[in-house]
Amino acid sequence: MGGVVGVHDGDMGIADILKRSGSSSIRIRHIADHAFRHEGFMMTHCQPSVYSVGVASASRVLRRVRARRLLAFAAAAAIPLTLAGCIFSPFLRSSELKGSHDVEAKYTGLTGKSFAVIVNADRITQADFPQLVGQVATTVAQHLKDECDVSGWIPPEDVLAYQYKNPRWSVMRLDELSKELGVERLIFVEITEFRLTEPGNQYLWRAAAAAKVGVVESDGVVNDNFAFQEAVRVEFPLEERAIGPAQLPAQAVQVKIAKKLVDRIEWLFYDHEEKNYESDAD
Repeated sequence: MGGVVGVHDGDMGIADILKRSGSSSIRIRHIADHAFRHEGFMMTHCQPSVYSVGVASASRVLRRVRARRLLAFAAAAAIPLTLAGCIFSPFLRSSELKGSHDVEAKYTGLTGKSFAVIVNADRITQADFPQLVGQVATTVAQHLKDECDVSGWIPPEDVLAYQYKNPRWSVMRLDELSKELGVERLIFVEITEFRLTEPGNQYLWRAAAAAKVGVVESDGVVNDNFAFQEAVRVEFPLEERAIGPAQLPAQAVQVKIAKKLVDRIEWLFYDHEEKNYESDAD
């Protein structure tokens, strides 16, 4: 059996070991950094072991040791990066939730045109919320006049007066209605839902509002039908929590759900910003 050669991993190569040992069979003293198993031999952390292996086996041993040291170094280097990701990830997520993004208009045909907004709701809704139609018509029309580059408009009070004086307006053809009002774009809003609570539960607020929005182009190829249509719907509260009259009065809930509905209607017609995360506080 050849002589004993004490080798620490990385001190020398196999050729140097062979020169010093002068034998095809050598003993390698290795102080292991990590426990591992090789051909039936166990080397324990910081426990020197002496064993006899062939030259080819010795080469494989050293290669494995070096490879494992490299893996351990890479793992140790990755720990700070992982911790940094864990620390900064919540901050990035919070920033995304608090930010906003740009949204383009879905209909841009108001530019350079005259318009009027006409709003309708069923009789039950109008009986429960008698001011709703007028409030939606006035707010939407005013905001569109301010935000869109229009050539003219019919004030909402004039449109409401026309509806009151002509109760049969709702059965008129769309092209006839737009000609009666004398506008190039007639924005028709049909409120299909408006409630503050769910049916059968008057103790918790579960408000919802929905509408169908259409645009008639009196100067278009097809002027007896909608050139643009979109449905919108909003709810309050968005979060799963119990809110009743003791926490928030009915008038406040009505104002909030009506504003959310108006926003969704008018946002269809001009570029705007929307929050990345909508909350009940908005």
